Amino acid sequence: MKLSPKHILFAAMGAAAVGVIIWGAMPKPVDVAMGKVARRTLETWVEDDGFTRVKELYTVHAPVAGRVLRLPLERGDTVVGGETIVATLLPADPAFLDERRESEAAATIAAAEAAVAAAKDDATRAEAALTLADADYARVEPLAASGTYAPARLDAARQARDSARAALAAARSAVRAREADLRAARASLIGPGNSGKAGGIIELRAPVSGKVLTLLHESAGVVTAGTPLMEVGDPDDLEIVVDYLSQRVVNLPPGTRAEVRNWGGPAFPAHLRLIEPKGYTKYSALGVEEQRVDAVIDFDTKDVPAVAGGLQHGYRVDVRLIVSADTNALTVPISALVRTGGDGWAVFRVDGGRARQVPVKVGAMNNAHAAVIDGLADGDTVVLYPPEGLEDGSKVQPRNGEIEQ
Repeated sequence: MKLSPKHILFAAMGAAAVGVIIWGAMPKPVDVAMGKVARRTLETWVEDDGFTRVKELYTVHAPVAGRVLRLPLERGDTVVGGETIVATLLPADPAFLDERRESEAAATIAAAEAAVAAAKDDATRAEAALTLADADYARVEPLAASGTYAPARLDAARQARDSARAALAAARSAVRAREADLRAARASLIGPGNSGKAGGIIELRAPVSGKVLTLLHESAGVVTAGTPLMEVGDPDDLEIVVDYLSQRVVNLPPGTRAEVRNWGGPAFPAHLRLIEPKGYTKYSALGVEEQRVDAVIDFDTKDVPAVAGGLQHGYRVDVRLIVSADTNALTVPISALVRTGGDGWAVFRVDGGRARQVPVKVGAMNNAHAAVIDGLADGDTVVLYPPEGLEDGSKVQPRNGEIEQ
């Protein structure tokens, strides 16, 4: 039967409608972010915040108790070691004595005076004994020479004379010792304003050239011996101290490459000088107990102002210690990795417009990429941030038509 044009038109319209229905029922490709597996330099690191400090920090202390005058310097003032006067101290007068201590001091003086008198009496007896021994030796010597006395008698006289001389010397030394004790006892009675001497002024000079970093006792006042007055150091000779988790830096050798970041300027190179030999316990902001250890970081150049101009003592910085570096690592973005249970990893590799889940073995990783040991090849395309519900075999297409390199 010959179809009329009208029937042909209706048949075509019906076929088109069926095609639209079938096309609408087919699953549409999922828009996903995609990235490339590629070879690139892969560095791993440990990073934490720390602070700068002057390598040689000197604290000026009061050497004796007294009254320190108002410090003549301000924070940031330049000082010259051994020349700049940083503090002036007036030594303290003796303290007032209460009645009990005054009575004890008076008794001590009386006992010392008696001891001096006794020592002088002993010295007088020693002088008399020496006079007698000298006279006896003078009589015996000519008689022994003429043979009247035996030589043994002369030896005995000589020994007696020498012993008397030694006894006199010991007695005179005892007199001097007792007189010193008496002076010390009398000094204990000296009160404020009664010493008879003007107190000496002590001028403290800068121990090293640099700048005043901290004033610890700025105003005039009475201080005890050992009171810290100020801190002095060279702010152009800095180091950095960072506390890391001990298990993350335990095997890092001196000289490990470092990078100083987030200090207010561009990142600059540095290196690890020392992992301190003792760790300590520290609690994180969440209350987790952590075992940490301080690492000392040096600048790669001694010209600190040229590298990090503006950094001063006690400034905050972030330091990244480079643990490993591979200049030709096959890498995949870590945003493509998904857990497959336990310690396993997998990615969705894009193959013919479909996402194929493949297991991968990864090695070192940082916050952007992971090294691929097995499962992927250079140039493979993978799904980044796989959306929930993405399954093996799902159709995918690049979001906005772009693939990250």
